[in-house]
Amino acid sequence: MADSARVTGGCECGRISGGPFLPFVDFKKKDIEWTTKPDTYSSSGDAERGFCKVCGSTLTMTYHFQEDSLGVTLGSLDRVCGFVPETKYHIFVKDKPAWFQIPDDGLPRHQEFNDNDRYQQGLKQWRESHPKEEVK
Repeated sequence: MADSARVTGGCECGRISGGPFLPFVDFKKKDIEWTTKPDTYSSSGDAERGFCKVCGSTLTMTYHFQEDSLGVTLGSLDRVCGFVPETKYHIFVKDKPAWFQIPDDGLPRHQEFNDNDRYQQGLKQWRESHPKEEVK
């Protein structure tokens, strides 16, 4: 079952998706069953991305600070296991394309991650313990 959902936009995720944002649903790696495992590459010192070796579609993202969790792109799932993601806030607003209008939905908007976001906190701790020269 999915742990949570996150939607990133504008940053590298938007460029990779070809759209203004890219929704992920987080799963425990042990709960994922692959028919064919995706190929991976290091997209930054912070994360690794998985992609389909046949068509090149972005499929996954794993932050190095949470190796047991796997973000799977929502659009790549055959079925969403009854999980309907709920938008709680908008992140990476500073990087959104000029042509994309965020809906006037009253939700908080953050220039990068939400300051209370577990990804932001985990990423900060991981970066502090892994100086740039050590990151592959």
